[in-house]
Amino acid sequence: MRRHAYNLMEIVVAVGLSGLLFTCAINAFHLIGQTQRETACRQTAIQVLDNTVERIAAQPARDRETLGRIFQDEFNKSDLPARSRRFRARCETQNGEWQLAVLRPNGRALAAAGIPLK
Repeated sequence: MRRHAYNLMEIVVAVGLSGLLFTCAINAFHLIGQTQRETACRQTAIQVLDNTVERIAAQPARDRETLGRIFQDEFNKSDLPARSRRFRARCETQNGEWQLAVLRPNGRALAAAGIPLK
């Protein structure tokens, strides 16, 4: 006589494999979402730097105070501070140029630009 039912071990293996595939899919979707968020933040940071460079190019004088104020103003107008209070704007002189950077919470640059000193 032929059996048409599954035994317990087959069902356990099938449920285990289904759980493993589900876990892998959830992790993949999480990584995709994280990558999309980081890409959006990077694009916003690049836009902040681009707007800052445009505004600085229109300024007759490029002193540190004016440059820092313009950069901080553009940074505050973006949605980066709303996404995470831990993003920071950094403006410093290095290797004969102004270094502008939007920093991640871990201190690494999300986007950076250099402007020659005049």
